[in-house]
Amino acid sequence: RSALTRQLAGALSGFEAYATGGVFVKRPDTIIVPEVRITGPNEVGLCALDSILLEGQATSARGVSYTWSCLNDEDLNTLLSRVTTFQVDLFSSDLVAGIVYDVQLSVVDFLGVTSDPAAHRLELVAATIPKVKVEGAKPFLVSRSMFFIALVRFSKCDTDQKPQLF
Repeated sequence: RSALTRQLAGALSGFEAYATGGVFVKRPDTIIVPEVRITGPNEVGLCALDSILLEGQATSARGVSYTWSCLNDEDLNTLLSRVTTFQVDLFSSDLVAGIVYDVQLSVVDFLGVTSDPAAHRLELVAATIPKVKVEGAKPFLVSRSMFFIALVRFSKCDTDQKPQLF
């Protein structure tokens, strides 16, 4: 609800030298709850030098504030609670093998509306499962030649690493 007097309208348009009046802004009748999701790996290797990047993506017309948490580990929850941006950068050494971490992210928009939390599972494993992505012009036909290219990101660990077969 707004009240806009003739004097205030004139001042805003530049047709009058001064204005009196007031404007009252009411909260919208329909509140749009921001949505949030987390992207990042679900499995990470044991090497303490391997970094883990989790990113939050929110849908909101204006800026939001981020609240990260871990539901099932107090140490990781303490670490995450210090992060106030859309990105979390962790190391494998921040995690313990055998725990499947339940990471959550919530956002609050400029009106104070809080999103439903987004959930992400994160686990430290002995050897991460390699993922293969096949790209090219579809459809893939037996009669057409195909080329496969393998891109490998090796761990930064100092230890012996298993050979990669392609």
